[in-house]
Amino acid sequence: MEVISLINNRRLVKGGKYIVERLYNSKGFRTRRYYNNRGSITLKIYGDHYPDQFTTLDGKPLPDIDIDYDPIENEEETIKVGDILIPKTDNLKTLRKGKKYRVIEVEKHTYTYSNCCRVKFEGLNRFYHYSYWNYDKIPHSEVRDMVLDSLFDDTKMDIITEVKSKMDIASDKNYELIKILGKGMCDPYYNTLSFIDWVCTRVGKSHNVKEKDFEPLMKLTLEEIIEIIHKNNNI
Repeated sequence: MEVISLINNRRLVKGGKYIVERLYNSKGFRTRRYYNNRGSITLKIYGDHYPDQFTTLDGKPLPDIDIDYDPIENEEETIKVGDILIPKTDNLKTLRKGKKYRVIEVEKHTYTYSNCCRVKFEGLNRFYHYSYWNYDKIPHSEVRDMVLDSLFDDTKMDIITEVKSKMDIASDKNYELIKILGKGMCDPYYNTLSFIDWVCTRVGKSHNVKEKDFEPLMKLTLEEIIEIIHKNNNI
């Protein structure tokens, strides 16, 4: 399902089309106190918003129904050893967004008001809290195909089995450097160091980047830099 935005903000463009992952807009859902009689809509990539901020493609208000295109209830119960998970965020310690990690151990705990699922990945020595907000799980059929491909076609499964820096496993190192530069530009504590030195010291520390790493990027034109951003953001 696609919808059209009625608002402009830092994530949405008025008149733009967006793919819906979940829609909770029924009267019963909207009247829950938490949702302030407005419901909730989740867009692919662009997160949660209110249904009254969108219309259907023909300009009509969104229907008063609940739709979950990607059911997530009790997904923690289905996680087991051998599953391959892909982090959705870079905020998980030592894990990298978009990379594949194989589960080798699962711990599940049941409490009075909630459940908890923790997983350990191949090659890593700590447990991570599992939540559908933080991970995508590769379907078993796709995992089976990946294993068969690796056996008969000598294709690598690209599963991460050790702690590496973001730059070591980045699919496009120039894009990572551009993101580091962007964060450095917005740093309110920038001082008398040269801009590149400041970025390496403050922002790029977790990436283990040095000034020489930026040399290839400095030779690119603005048009080439924009193309790199365009390609990696899937615009």
